[in-house]
Amino acid sequence: MAWVKIDDQFSDHPKVIEAGPLASWLYVCGLTYCGRYLTDGWIPKGQLRKLADVDNAQELADKLVAVGLWDVVDGGYNVHDFLIYNPSGKQVKAKRDANARRQADWREHHRGNNGTYSNAASNAVTNAVVTTAPSPSPSSTDDTERIYLEILEIWRELFPAKTQPKATTDSLRKKLRTRLKVSEFRDNWHAAMERASRSTFCNDGNWCKVGWFLANDDNWRKALDGDYDDKRGGTGHKPPIATATTDFQDPDEFFAGGN
Repeated sequence: MAWVKIDDQFSDHPKVIEAGPLASWLYVCGLTYCGRYLTDGWIPKGQLRKLADVDNAQELADKLVAVGLWDVVDGGYNVHDFLIYNPSGKQVKAKRDANARRQADWREHHRGNNGTYSNAASNAVTNAVVTTAPSPSPSSTDDTERIYLEILEIWRELFPAKTQPKATTDSLRKKLRTRLKVSEFRDNWHAAMERASRSTFCNDGNWCKVGWFLANDDNWRKALDGDYDDKRGGTGHKPPIATATTDFQDPDEFFAGGN
């Protein structure tokens, strides 16, 4: 779970007052979206109507731009000065990784001779520095189907020019069930997909399909970490090559995305 910061004088800020209550609510919903998916303040235009239950999302977004709370960028909007008041996605992930390592080290140090831990030990390591909400339990069949259909919908919105997968593709469901075993995927798949959609490399590559995205935990993580971002003076990375050191057993599936 990530958090976003709102000044305790937010409601009295001149920009907020000028934007009005509905636009200000859309702004708050945008903040929570950025915090949830670690987008560093970026909001894709296709997500606009989903941020809040309002009838005139575009009109409200225009108000936020006019008063200076949002900036227009390629493919959507940036929350103005988001990274001044909030940690970046990399900082959040680094903190999570450090906490996970600390917990693993602590448990290893306090593991009993029989390989188990006492309740006191488990509680101590969990609550030593950071107390977070529990990770979602392993997804049920209904939950998997819901997320699967949501992934297909978001993919169609972010990559409208690509050949779209069929909702009846069981191989994709199988891959998704495997990915959902990792809580980090559940928390970050949306942000990873959106970041990939901003990459010329991913948009132009026939290999970039839902099957590729779900094939293993390396692909979506690389997208989330910006490995495929457009580079200054170029259009991104060259397509990755499947070698004996990669996780891919079948190069055809790798480049075709298993679709």
